[in-house]
Amino acid sequence: MTSGNVVFNYGDGANAFVDVSSIQTVSAFTLTGASLSTGDIVFAALSATQGITFDVGSMSATVSAVAVDTDGNFVFNAGDANSLKLDIETLSASGATITLGSVSIAGQANNISATNVDSFTLQGTNYREIFTVDTVSASAMSITFGDLSDAFVASAITTDTFSFAGGDGANFSSTVTELTINGSDFNLTMPELGNGLTIGKLDFSASGTIVGTHNIDTVSASSSSTAGDSVVFTFNMGEDSVADDFSYMNGGGKELVKILNFDTGSDTLSWNGTAPATAITTTTAAGIIGGALGASISASDLTAGSATATFVYNGDLFFVGASAASNSTFEDGEVVFQFVGITDIGNADLGTY
Repeated sequence: MTSGNVVFNYGDGANAFVDVSSIQTVSAFTLTGASLSTGDIVFAALSATQGITFDVGSMSATVSAVAVDTDGNFVFNAGDANSLKLDIETLSASGATITLGSVSIAGQANNISATNVDSFTLQGTNYREIFTVDTVSASAMSITFGDLSDAFVASAITTDTFSFAGGDGANFSSTVTELTINGSDFNLTMPELGNGLTIGKLDFSASGTIVGTHNIDTVSASSSSTAGDSVVFTFNMGEDSVADDFSYMNGGGKELVKILNFDTGSDTLSWNGTAPATAITTTTAAGIIGGALGASISASDLTAGSATATFVYNGDLFFVGASAASNSTFEDGEVVFQFVGITDIGNADLGTY
């Protein structure tokens, strides 16, 4: 343990080989090597109270650590490194900012097993491989990938705010086993020509938007909204001819779910109701749909659809899936599904879970 700053400054040096069992300081740790081209940096334990900063230049090989811990910020800059593997078992920090280089070798794919931070920013615009995390817990998360990135894989993410941009590449896919967003509105955008999105379980409480790909997208979403909340959830399934699967469980608030690019006969919507849904009159539907849209709608504005409890309004199909239907007021605990740009679906397109 030391009370002073720990600095590795390689200046114009091209090589960095470090193998240390433990570094602990109540000050800061800095490794600077803007001119590095090769090296191997290994820490069993790295702890610096005031912050940890890496600038590895264009270094190839590996930076690995079993445990990284700081009360300050963790900053890792490998933006110029095209053959650098980052491998961290556990990362704990106030904030973490990681910038990845144009890594394109499968054996050099980057990985962080467990991350517990206040804010997490992953900048992977130049990255070309798979980035894997096991668990991430952060108050705020921002993740960005580029046009040549391959994939993002995560087991469990817990955050209050979430922003995800998957670039515009044709190969990029994303798989998240469990995603929990506790607070603010969220946005997850995949590339239009991407290779598919899978979210095994999405728990959320505020409004949000998901944009899928032209390959198979599978999302299971569960709202934890409470009475008095108004939630708008938007899912763009992408322009495709494959079978997208969307499951939705509404919470205790008033919820409008907008679905774009839903293909009748291939895509499916499942919700926490009874199949077939309870039939309702056009008068009741007009009140509920109008309440969901914040508009004044009369029964004469609606046309009944083929599936039970579906109605066409203004070129969109609306499904009143989980409503007590005791009156024509849009109330807490009710959900309306809006299929944008289509005017009919069948009961076979709708299911329950």
